[in-house]
Amino acid sequence: MDPSLGFVALAALSVLAGIMTALEVAVASLGRLRLTALLKTHPRHHRMIHALMAQPQRVMGAVALLTDWVLALTGIAAAMLSYSLLPDGTIWAKGGLAFGIAAGYLVVLGELVPYYMGRQRIANWILTLMRPLYWIIRPFFPLVRASEAVRHGLRRLIFPNAPDPTETSPVSEDQVWDHLEHLLDEAERYGIVEEAEERMIWRILSYDELVVRQVMVPRPEVVSIATDTSMHDIHQIIDAEGHSRYPVYEGARDNVVGILHAKDLVRADHNDETTLDDHRELIRPPFFTPTIKPINDLLREFQSHKKHMAIVVDEFGGMAGIITLEDVLEEIVGEISDEYDEPRRMIRQLSAREYLIEGDAELSAINEELELELPANGAVTIGGLVTEHLEEIPRPGRSVAIDGVTVVVESATAREVLKVRLRLPEAPPASTEPTETPAETL
Repeated sequence: MDPSLGFVALAALSVLAGIMTALEVAVASLGRLRLTALLKTHPRHHRMIHALMAQPQRVMGAVALLTDWVLALTGIAAAMLSYSLLPDGTIWAKGGLAFGIAAGYLVVLGELVPYYMGRQRIANWILTLMRPLYWIIRPFFPLVRASEAVRHGLRRLIFPNAPDPTETSPVSEDQVWDHLEHLLDEAERYGIVEEAEERMIWRILSYDELVVRQVMVPRPEVVSIATDTSMHDIHQIIDAEGHSRYPVYEGARDNVVGILHAKDLVRADHNDETTLDDHRELIRPPFFTPTIKPINDLLREFQSHKKHMAIVVDEFGGMAGIITLEDVLEEIVGEISDEYDEPRRMIRQLSAREYLIEGDAELSAINEELELELPANGAVTIGGLVTEHLEEIPRPGRSVAIDGVTVVVESATAREVLKVRLRLPEAPPASTEPTETPAETL
């Protein structure tokens, strides 16, 4: 064998072995999210990416098999080269020379250089080598499948009662949520999803747990119209409030008899001195829903009945509030504002760990903005949570510690909490039991 030709062949085989090593390092460093990002930005490499996503073990097996073949050919080339360089040498001398040549080439060209280059430029290596490597390793897929079948057969023959390693063990719900949180964090880090999209995904995942009571507009905030209200006064109410739909009641507010659409009033021909009772054709039938109905079920009912507003009733049949299609959708996409909505800051930061919060601020919004885990199983608002723990409508100055967060009532009426001051803990809370604390500690 011509020594110069042998050195060239050995160098080529060593470089090929290095490419296989770099591919193994790169693929091992890529997760499914990174592969998804590569597929999104480089669709021309879809064959290799799909193979890595669908059957990563088979691809890695094919790469390992090809690497073994290359190493075997490198050893043969080194042996032939040693025989050419030492034709009269002993077998031990030839063997030692072959080992030294092969080891030197493989360590330098096949391991060290591609390993460090692969770690520093993972994406570049993959993108540069993806298309040719796919066609190089593809013929090895049948061999990998055959070796897997032989391995499983031998395992069943030698260890018939051993569990199948390919079977996945059951995972707990907490593990699923932790893994999902990690995936979303990684997706945001790699730019697959934006921060707003990540929040929307979390809202969708928690959507099934929400019921109407947690989303509705409570009764004290509902603008209702009595049937004996004059048409002139109704126009003034609509001009002042700017809503498109209003519950209509007769006698008591709990006796809701229908819904008035502002557009129906505009189209109707009426006298301002008459009352709504004189124009019963303007009142549309009401749509009722209980406080405990899941909002995903209510959304389907809105779609099937072609409704945009429902009257929420409690267990006694009284009106607890209203809920609109917009309220339901906002639980997924966030706050939807139009040109008539006046901005209202529910949470104001006073210092690094103190906030002034409106009493009717929703716990879900507080938890999301301040990254807390205040319990939202019973109460819906921060004022309701304080009232629930103190078991009374608190006076200003009363305070309560919940999950390590201290909440002080800043202002309140005889019926509700208007404002609270919330102080974050300096360290993670050790107990979830509510305890009263003196207001002076703040």
